[in-house]
Formats: sequence, C-alpha cells, structure tokens
Amino acid sequence: MSDFSQSRPRSSDLSGERVAVLGLGSIGLRHARNCLTLGVHVIGVDPNPQRRHRAEENGVAAVEDSASALNGASAAIVATPSIDHLDGVSASIGQVPRVLVEKPLTHDPEAAGPLLERAKAAGTAVYCGFNLRFHETVAEARRLLDAGALGQVLWATFVGSSDLRDWRPGSDIRAGYTNHPKAGGVLFDYSHEIDLAHYLLGSSEIAFARLAQSGTLGLQVEDIAVVGLIHPSNALSTIQLDYCSKPAIREAKIRGTESTLEFDLLGRRLRLVAPDGRTLHRAEGSGSFDLDYQSELRAFLRRDSAAGGALADAEAGLSVSRLIVAARQAPFLVQQPRPAGPS
Repeated sequence: MSDFSQSRPRSSDLSGERVAVLGLGSIGLRHARNCLTLGVHVIGVDPNPQRRHRAEENGVAAVEDSASALNGASAAIVATPSIDHLDGVSASIGQVPRVLVEKPLTHDPEAAGPLLERAKAAGTAVYCGFNLRFHETVAEARRLLDAGALGQVLWATFVGSSDLRDWRPGSDIRAGYTNHPKAGGVLFDYSHEIDLAHYLLGSSEIAFARLAQSGTLGLQVEDIAVVGLIHPSNALSTIQLDYCSKPAIREAKIRGTESTLEFDLLGRRLRLVAPDGRTLHRAEGSGSFDLDYQSELRAFLRRDSAAGGALADAEAGLSVSRLIVAARQAPFLVQQPRPAGPS
C-alpha cells in the first residue's frame, strides 16, 4: 500500500496575488475561501446583497460591480451561473492576464470561439476549472497510463451518480441553473467525467448518447445520461451519469491489454489489477476536494506546482462543451413515468 505523496503540489508563495472572484454562490465562495487559505488577497463580486453579506461573514471583501474588483487584480475567477460564464470572461479580457472559468466553460461553443480569440489577442489567458484533474487518484492514474502500465487501452467506464437534492439542501432545484433548458442538466453539471475521459485517454468524438428524465426531481432537463466516446487507437469509453440516486458514486475503470486500473474519487483509492486478478499496485489518499481546488489555484496563479501540467486550458473546456452540446442534440430523450404515489 502506498500513498499519493508524490502527486501533492509543492508550496508556493502566492501572497502577491490579487484575485477577483466573479460570483459568490456556493462555488464562488469556495474559491474565495481557498484563496484566503493560500494567503491570496481576494475580492468577491455579486449583485446579490445576501451573497455579499455571507461572503463578508467568511472574511471575503465583497462588492457589487466587477469593474472595481478587476481593477488592479492579477487574475479573475468566473464563478457566476454557467449561463453567464462568457459575460464574465468578456469583462475580464484586457483587465487581467489570466482567467479561470468554472466548468462548464460555456453552453454556447459557437459564441465562445470568437471571444477566446479576442482574449488571446488581448493577452488574457483563459483556463477552465476542471479541479478533478488535481485529485490524487487522477494524478496517479495519469502517471500509470503515461508509463504504459496498462498496455494498449481498450475501453473505460466513468460513473458519476448522486442525488441533486443533497447538493444544496433546502433550495428549490427547479428554480436554479440546473433546470435551465440550455445550460442545465446532468451533462453540464457532471462535465468533469467527460473531461477526465479526455484528459486520461485523449481527445474524443461522440459514438452515441442517450438522455433521460426520471421524473423524480421535477426537472425539465435530463437527469440521467449515457454517453459513448471514441478515443485515439479506437479506445472506447462510456460515461454513465445521473443525479437522482443514492448513494453517491464517482469512480472509473480503465481496461488495457496488460492490466486494469480502478479508482474511486470519493474514497480516494486506486488499484492496478493484473490479468490473473493480482493487485499490482494500490494507493490511498487522505486529501480533500478543498485541497484539490487549492492545487488548481496554485497551478492557475503561478503554474509552478508539481501538478501544474494538469491545468485545463480554454480549448479543453471548449472541447467538452462541444461534446455535451452534440450529445444533447443527437439522441432521443427518454421520459420515464413518474413513480406512482401511495394509494
């Protein structure tokens, strides 16, 4: 049994950084708190006074408009509702040298292309917030794949499953971004799994996609999805997603000609299995998702951490968004009947 110590980032001095966090919902506040933990000066932006007040209670300076926050900032994090991500990028272009956009990068890849070209011309580098690339098990999986430990990769499965009502207890999930007809749905919310398939197995194209509405959440968008991808060398991956079931699962299996790799993101454990069933390598971690976010922040702000190469650029985010849009346009939507109530 080994741990993941080799994949943990080196510490770096970030005290000179000043970050504007656009959007102070749950993920924006999380980014802001992690900035403070790393010694980064942060100023949050949100038009909602209640969210600004909550941020201030967490020690985060908060303002109503983005212009004052971006003035003098060394970087920006766009954590607004996903439907507004491109607006946050547009406001940051020419104001800061680098921008981290929470996933998904966009629901509208056609509009994103020209905007990213404008950012490039203005010298503003844009990245996408796929923090699971900085997860201990993912870093170890990437190391084993790069070392050829699996031989030729044949196929993979990635599973993301949970109950959306557990994400934000007490809130009406039908009223938020999750139920937006263009930017909502399980594919955009669980876009991490599609990115992991890209990151670990190489670029891909859609082989098939099937979406479903379970009827259990009252959503008008898909809450179940199965997507098939084709990778280089004809490796196939299947992405199985839902957010209407329990218990939560986030795991993957990658099958090669020489061995099989299994990892569990929630349990932070990984196993490499020989064809005869022997365990060739096993590792467990003791990190947390906050530490993963902090590793991502270090890579974004200084790009000098041990895992700096994992930082997803805008093109990676755009590729994932294009796949999701294609998946939502191509398949038929299965509308499952609502479960019968008690008689």
